[in-house]
Amino acid sequence: MSVIAIAKVTAADGEALEALAMIKQSQVKALNSDVCEKFDILQNVENPHCFSLFEVWHSIEGHKAFLQMLMKTRDFTEGMKCVAEGPYIEYFDLR
Repeated sequence: MSVIAIAKVTAADGEALEALAMIKQSQVKALNSDVCEKFDILQNVENPHCFSLFEVWHSIEGHKAFLQMLMKTRDFTEGMKCVAEGPYIEYFDLR
């Protein structure tokens, strides 16, 4: 059974475009992995510095392993400099 991960990220002031670029790079890597089924990026209409990521993964463990791999890549760690808060991640089952 798949699991849904919802992550919330807030870009630093004036860094929304840079944060979005970093998130899109993560999206491509996730969707090219064998454990991610879906990865949607939502940008808040009223505050474009706030993003929610709607992701569907094969398992929580698969998602966490992907995040660990991502944290070891230089482009991701460099991109995180434009993030003020997050990511805050919650996991859900589809009912």
